[in-house]
Amino acid sequence: MGRLICVSHLKQRDEKILDSLTERTKLSTSSKQHAKFNILQDIYGVRKGSVYEYGLAESDDKDDFEVKLLSLEQRWEALCPGFYNWFQTNRSSLFIESVIQSAREDTDIEGLYYQNDIESQHNIEKLNQNFEKTDVIKTIKNMERLVSRQDAEEIRAIYGTGSYVLSARFKKFCVS
Repeated sequence: MGRLICVSHLKQRDEKILDSLTERTKLSTSSKQHAKFNILQDIYGVRKGSVYEYGLAESDDKDDFEVKLLSLEQRWEALCPGFYNWFQTNRSSLFIESVIQSAREDTDIEGLYYQNDIESQHNIEKLNQNFEKTDVIKTIKNMERLVSRQDAEEIRAIYGTGSYVLSARFKKFCVS
């Protein structure tokens, strides 16, 4: 098993690329937002009420991924010219190696992998070795906010809503 990539962070980076590519077009602001929204849904899926529509990231294996990606070429070129080629060059192998189901086969992760916000913040803070007193206080407040947000997401997961999903061995705690 290779290293899994956090889908949330990957999506944020792809949003920036889409912003950059759509900025070069003569589309209206609402058309740019529409293009970005639809392409991100195609890649990462979307929850519509209690129904979740899978995206490219949920492909079963390399072959499934490649077929689905090819089917998106015309749509993406119409929405945001150049994005399909960018994605194929810069994301395809990353998705195959670190995102799609075949990359997660030996893990307890049933859906897409998300690194929780607290862990992300912790990693950032570990990298920053030069703390001032005000930085420490600010960091503590940020961490408290992240802990509260994660607690709320964990409760939502128990009820089957929110962005977290219980893994198979904890499904017995699900509340309908």
